[in-house]
Amino acid sequence: MRPSVLSLPVREHGGRSALPLVFALASALMLALFALLANASFLAMAACAEPATQRFTMRGERIEICDLVGTVRIVQGSGSRAEVLVTRNGPDAAQLRVEQDERGGESRLHVIFPGRRVVYPRTSSRGTRHGWGSTTLTVGSDGCLESHPLGGRRVTISGSGFGLHAWADVEVRLPAGCRTTFRLGVGEISAAGVDGDLTLDAAAASVEAERTTGSLIVDTGSGGVVLRGNRGDISVDTGSGGVEATDVRGSRLKVDTGSGGVTATGVQAEDLLVDTGSGSVRLDGVTSGSISVDTGSGGVHVTLLAAPRSLLVDTGSGGVTIVGPADLGATIELEAGSGGIESEYAMTVTSKEHGYLRGTIGDGRGTIKVDTGSGGVRLLQR
Repeated sequence: MRPSVLSLPVREHGGRSALPLVFALASALMLALFALLANASFLAMAACAEPATQRFTMRGERIEICDLVGTVRIVQGSGSRAEVLVTRNGPDAAQLRVEQDERGGESRLHVIFPGRRVVYPRTSSRGTRHGWGSTTLTVGSDGCLESHPLGGRRVTISGSGFGLHAWADVEVRLPAGCRTTFRLGVGEISAAGVDGDLTLDAAAASVEAERTTGSLIVDTGSGGVVLRGNRGDISVDTGSGGVEATDVRGSRLKVDTGSGGVTATGVQAEDLLVDTGSGSVRLDGVTSGSISVDTGSGGVHVTLLAAPRSLLVDTGSGGVTIVGPADLGATIELEAGSGGIESEYAMTVTSKEHGYLRGTIGDGRGTIKVDTGSGGVRLLQR
């Protein structure tokens, strides 16, 4: 028995094959499919490019805001309540949530990041994206950083790889006289024109604060700090990162860096304290009653606009230069472990030997003491 063969008839129209028509229809369908896919991709990209912003209001004189990853901007508001704008970014932004409550007269807002790995393709405030390493932090159940390593879950934040691809940018508009604490894991913090007490606590973030009025506390484990035109008591503590201060006035300015130089210009403070484990210190245009500079390794340069009540400089390694006014009056004690001692001031010398000088300049009302393990000491007139 012969097998049957099924043959499909091919119709002809006017003596011409219909196959070209079939191919044309198939091509048109493929083009339409590609157009749909491209449109879906475009809509997805547009959704990512235009993240949604949520607006929250916070009442009370004490406010705490926590964010694990992102950029923070703090400005002066116009109303009687604080206004917080939270913008969730990244492909996994929908997994972030915001919790708000009040406890003991304190109004709190926390951005909660689920999971143990967060990917943050960090972009600087200048709009340029750059690579960076990773940071592992301890995070409590409320989304805030924990100071105790056993107090919460460990979260690793990196610039690439697998994990939660999301971050939250926050803008805070504060009423006058508010006491605000902001805690951030990784990112950047900026504050401008704020009238009130500010505490900026970050694990790995750069901090810029300008034209603030009130007490200012900055604590960052890693990252540089820039201050401009601030008024009030200021305390800056950075584990790794330089500090720059310009036109700062208050009763007390304290700067402590584990590693990083300190530069200050136009500082007026009753008490000025600078302590750096490793890094040079340069203070120009200083008016202060009491000045203390301590650096484990790094040179020190201080220019005085007025004679201080006391000036103490101690450096393990590095030269020291002090430039004072013509009417400087002080009892001085200069000690250089290795390096010479130079003074442009006329003085009454009470003790002098190699690497050591003690004496009196002018009325001797103030005290200047310099001790350097390695490096010379110069006392110059403006």
